[in-house]
Amino acid sequence: MRLTQTFRNVHEAMAYLQSNKVDLVFLDVQMPGLSGITLANNLKGKTPVILLTAYDTYAVEAYGLDVLDYLLKPVAFDRFLQSCFKAYEWYNRSGQPVNATLANRTVMDAGMYGADSDPRFLFVHVDYNLVRIELNDILYIEAFKDYVKIFLESSARPVVTRMSMKVLEERLGHFHFVRIHKSYIVSLTKITALQKGLVSMGRQELPISEGFRDKLSESIKRMNVL
Repeated sequence: MRLTQTFRNVHEAMAYLQSNKVDLVFLDVQMPGLSGITLANNLKGKTPVILLTAYDTYAVEAYGLDVLDYLLKPVAFDRFLQSCFKAYEWYNRSGQPVNATLANRTVMDAGMYGADSDPRFLFVHVDYNLVRIELNDILYIEAFKDYVKIFLESSARPVVTRMSMKVLEERLGHFHFVRIHKSYIVSLTKITALQKGLVSMGRQELPISEGFRDKLSESIKRMNVL
């Protein structure tokens, strides 16, 4: 998700939105001059809106405006992510085109970078919940039709989430993860042995496709493991 603009009053926001296409608007109800409710009413049927307020008294009015979500301040981070995913699913259901930034990064990039750009964690959607996964807990990822299975050191059962291998490969490629097969992405730091055509991760052995072998070798050399 990428922030394109912020405004302190409704008039400036309305002027911007008249000439610029955005995928999602986070809107505070209480703003100087015209209220956020006025702008939400103006955007009804045009642009998805998520309302923010410190008071729950606006909830009924917000329902009438058909907004995507209603957040009470202070907003917890996981609650914010749930709203982002609602927007993503709204675009999926409506069939309207969505900016690739929102489609690919709403959940994946959240929390992946700390202040010093070190890998930390990611959130993925599981059923109706957002599940936090530490990057250093991931062993490998397996393609599963339209879903992926994320295998962890800390759990005997994988986390299953709807996501493409391509998106995961792009997002995790900077954090010592590499694709070794059309169906597998592995953590380089969890590899315990390499042999012809196979990667060992403890007792688990995964196949290496010919087309990914060179990329795996290059990634290992960059880590100065051999």
